[in-house]
Amino acid sequence: MVDRLIGAAGALVIAVVAADIFRSLLVPRANTRLLRVGPVLGSALFAGWQAMAGRIRGHHLRQTVRASLAPLILVLTLVVWAALLILGFGMLFWADRTSFRPSLATFGDAAYAAGSAFSTLGIVGTVSGDLTRLAVLTCSVAGPPKSAAPQPADA
Repeated sequence: MVDRLIGAAGALVIAVVAADIFRSLLVPRANTRLLRVGPVLGSALFAGWQAMAGRIRGHHLRQTVRASLAPLILVLTLVVWAALLILGFGMLFWADRTSFRPSLATFGDAAYAAGSAFSTLGIVGTVSGDLTRLAVLTCSVAGPPKSAAPQPADA
C-alpha cells in the first residue's frame, strides 16, 4: 500500500513538472503562478538580489548585477526541473523496486537509477515488467538530449 502511494506521489511530481515545463516554454501568454518553479524562484531571490545589488557603488556594475538575475533564474529553473523529475522517477522506481535486477536496496539506489536513466540512455542491470520498462524509457526521453557516439570517418 505504501509503495503505491509513493508511486502515485512520484507520478504527481512528474505531471506537475511536465505541466510547468509546458506552460513555461510552450504557452505564449501569461499564466498562473500556481505550482510554477520560475515564479517561485523569482519571488524568493528578487528582494535579496536587489538589496545586494543596491550596495554596489558603481552604477554600471550595479545594473549589470541586477540584469544577471533573470539568466540565473532561467538556469536554476532548469536545474530544479531536472532534480524534481529525477525525484519523481526515483519515487516511481522505488515503488516498483522488485522489477529491477539487481533490486533496488534503498531509495538512494532508486534515485541513482532515475538520475542515470535521465542523464544517459539506460541504467545498470535489467528491468522486468512492462510498466517499469516504460517508466525507465520515459525517464530517459525526459532527460537532456543525448547524442550518439561519434562515428569514424569513412576512409
